[in-house]
Amino acid sequence: MRRRDLRELAIYELESEVDSVQFQSIRSLFVEKTSDIVYLTFNKRLYGIICLGDLLHHMRDGKVPIVKNFTKLEGFCDDKAREIFAVKKNIQKIPVIQEWGGVISGDYSRWDDAEKAWIKWIVDQEAVWDKLKKYLKETGYEKIYVISPVTEKSWIEIIILKLFARKKIDVVSIKKEQLKQLLQESEKSLVIVTDEDEWRGIECIDEFDYRTINDRLTWSTFSRLFHEINKYDKHERLNHYSAVKEGDKASNSLKELQEKGVNVLAFYNDVYYLSDYIKKIARRQSHTGKVYGLKKGNFWPSATEIGQEYFGELLENEDYLSGVAQKQILHGHSIHRGNISYSSTYYNVIDGQRKTCFQPEHDCGRIYLFGLCMIMGAYLEDQYTIASQLQKELCDRGFYYRVENLGAYENVFEKMQQVIFHKGDIVIVWTGENTYDGVESADLRKIYEKHDIPAEWCLGTFTHMNHKVAKIIAEELYYKIEKYIEKDPKETKGDILFQIQDYSDILGAYIKKTYLDRNFKNREQDEKKIVGCLLTELNTAPEIYNDILHSACLKVDELIVFIPWKPANTKYSFEEYIAVISELALGNDKIKVVSGDGYVPYYNFFQSYYLEEEVSLDQARMDVKIFAQCIARPLHISYRFGVSDQNSRKANPYNEILKAELPKYGIRYVELL
Repeated sequence: MRRRDLRELAIYELESEVDSVQFQSIRSLFVEKTSDIVYLTFNKRLYGIICLGDLLHHMRDGKVPIVKNFTKLEGFCDDKAREIFAVKKNIQKIPVIQEWGGVISGDYSRWDDAEKAWIKWIVDQEAVWDKLKKYLKETGYEKIYVISPVTEKSWIEIIILKLFARKKIDVVSIKKEQLKQLLQESEKSLVIVTDEDEWRGIECIDEFDYRTINDRLTWSTFSRLFHEINKYDKHERLNHYSAVKEGDKASNSLKELQEKGVNVLAFYNDVYYLSDYIKKIARRQSHTGKVYGLKKGNFWPSATEIGQEYFGELLENEDYLSGVAQKQILHGHSIHRGNISYSSTYYNVIDGQRKTCFQPEHDCGRIYLFGLCMIMGAYLEDQYTIASQLQKELCDRGFYYRVENLGAYENVFEKMQQVIFHKGDIVIVWTGENTYDGVESADLRKIYEKHDIPAEWCLGTFTHMNHKVAKIIAEELYYKIEKYIEKDPKETKGDILFQIQDYSDILGAYIKKTYLDRNFKNREQDEKKIVGCLLTELNTAPEIYNDILHSACLKVDELIVFIPWKPANTKYSFEEYIAVISELALGNDKIKVVSGDGYVPYYNFFQSYYLEEEVSLDQARMDVKIFAQCIARPLHISYRFGVSDQNSRKANPYNEILKAELPKYGIRYVELL
């Protein structure tokens, strides 16, 4: 969220009180200000607004109706603006008027990626920008353009041009007057816009004037380009994860479990695999989600065209037509999240474990599936989960292994330590992004690509799919494990346990390659230096950290401030936190501001902390263990600072875990108010 003053706003003074305005009267404002909203005033008072949607859907004979009933604030109030943006996702701007007189003072924009401190921070991430030239070459852009922004943001354009010049890459800067010619560009080109507000304004110009934005042009804000290259950089460092080697003497790892006689398959989602098919389906998923208003954690409406495509033959069942089945599945999954038993027609959980259909009465071995919602079968009835369809595939082929669905909202490695395995058992573990040297893997995205799966069979993401996709995945997993299964396996004795004493054995090299080497590339490793760290809380105002940073710096020689990625429902954005904390740290050489990037906190715990009503204490202990062994140890962190919050149901229980667990690893926990 960002405050904007009058200089950035598109304002048109009316000569009389009217219900509509001629489009040609305000057209120049949309172009000159690159705006997605025009504020209409009468006698200097805010009278109404016109947005992109009004132009596209309500303009008749060159006239646009004025919206007079809209959300506004009397005086700037950040907290109220945040509440409005959080509740009303369709609102992008909130005008602010003076308390007396109704004169417009400025507005709030939902988009905050034009803050100076944020721009400076992303430009300073040299480890990422070092990959810029290689990224551009691989993506095959023939030209690169930068669209000149409004005058107030010309400094961002200068920074972008200097960055590209430093990397010796040719860039063409163009004015908005050249936009129509650019939109007809036939060459494959990357078009960089300074920030999200500028991009929305350009969309507005194109939609009502040209309607020529096409697939030959890839549009990106400067921030989005940074994030794309950041992902590309991570992909390059791992080389599809084959670069991750845990060492010959790694203990308590998946490889060791395999060496004891348990066959392991790492099933994962390579988020950095971006083929033409993947880009196309991702765009389609995003588009259909917007068009049909897909709500998070829900199904497509069965009455819609996409709903009929998603459910297919299931709509022959009256319960799917009426929505009864869908309600049972979603409710069952919400119960399953808490590891509680649940019984219904379509979703059954017994002692926290999802029911697997078609299990044989007598089995000759076990196949265990571990993972989160996709393995649990969040949007599937019992018989259509991946586990059930794999079980059916096995039995149909005469292999009477028993498939156990151990999917749960717990760290997969913690869950695996609760199971007693035997030689010949098979483990399929959904590891998120991870694969491991010496352990066979299967990539979800490549399965999608191989079978040309349509976007309509998903619920806006690759991991939430319908019964048809689950069947395809089950068949692919069968072919991966086929070499391990036998019709008459030898009888084996002895229990095999999977135990993790040190997470650096199983995640250490992965985290080093994907995170530490990128964010701490040129850091001096002085073991005598006292290093401390602080993990910010995205639901509190970042300004409160001013005194906290000062107090922490009195105790250490170096302070690392980790800022976690923003989940959907936090009060402050990642960009805003980076900007404010960077400003607070300005001139203090002790402080380094870095992204948590899914490692601090660890991504399995991230959901538990930010997306659940109460913190999971088991997940918190796991997060502490991974932090201590994989982050703190290589960075020589000996202090971790926390912030107490008497009103938080999450921060305080989490802090209590920090107090109890961190000293076990030689890290002092200090709570600062």
